[in-house]
Amino acid sequence: MFSRNGNVRKKKLSAFDKMMGFAVFPNGFNNAIRQLAEEKALKENWFYGNKNQDPGNYPILKNYLLLTFERLIAEDEEHYNDSTWEKKIITTDKNAVFNTGLVDKLYEPVYALFNRNTSETSTRKWIFWTFVKSTDREHQLLTRIFGTKLPSPAHYYNQTSELVYNIKTEIGSYNWNHFIDNCRRLPLEFLRENGPKFDYSQPKTPQFYIKLAEAIKADQRSMNRIKNRITDAIDYAIKRVRWNFKTAIPIYYPGQKQISLLLPLALVDEDNIDVALVLEATESGAYIAHTILTLEMAYTNARLITRPDSDWLTAEKISASINSNEEIEN
Repeated sequence: MFSRNGNVRKKKLSAFDKMMGFAVFPNGFNNAIRQLAEEKALKENWFYGNKNQDPGNYPILKNYLLLTFERLIAEDEEHYNDSTWEKKIITTDKNAVFNTGLVDKLYEPVYALFNRNTSETSTRKWIFWTFVKSTDREHQLLTRIFGTKLPSPAHYYNQTSELVYNIKTEIGSYNWNHFIDNCRRLPLEFLRENGPKFDYSQPKTPQFYIKLAEAIKADQRSMNRIKNRITDAIDYAIKRVRWNFKTAIPIYYPGQKQISLLLPLALVDEDNIDVALVLEATESGAYIAHTILTLEMAYTNARLITRPDSDWLTAEKISASINSNEEIEN
């Protein structure tokens, strides 16, 4: 892949690639996730919809652990030259450990523990051993190996004010082209009602949405209709925030490496939330509307900070789709 100046652009590793490059999972990564969900972590709904829709795959937990691990790597890299930094991924000659950010039923941290990989044919240094909760026998082993300074969880914000929408400020700019370029995240019914003349019966392939985005941008009337409808939905969402500050949900936004806020947008029916708007707080105080996320993407990134306490973003109300593992872009 080449950049605009003709130089070869290095492919960005996904969170999954980083985890798989770090360690071997002898029984498979999915089995490790299953152990974490069913035996170690405090019980939580780690799947979309009801249990019948996800027989033990736990997609929310899988995404949570991968993105948490990616954040831990980033924190350690940011403080690489800081001799006072206490590493988030601690290693010895024989073992490695990190804090999952989850807790057990006693609200004590759950750790991921690894052994040194002695295989001469593998480039991965570690082999996953087990997740360790406070009542496990292995927890004593953690103390023997690492002492009392076990790693702390991933850190995302410095002040609680970052987690709350400031009703006294306004949205200063909207990344409209990005919204349209990612129109696959918008409800098809919304696009059909407000978009240009287009064959909406075509198979919903990536190429379909690329062509649709081009058609929208080429039709100013359609562009204006979409802008106006989204703006109306944003105004309605802000009214909800004024009524209940918990309506705006904090997320960690990887593209900007900072906390952002989610607002619920009802684009087809005011009683049903279709997508979430990502807002970045700037130094000036004004917000920037960066992108629109599917509800699956929104929940995945909100869960990194905490389980959302929300009346509109709940795992039970979300039906997983092909976009559920889509990475957030800048």
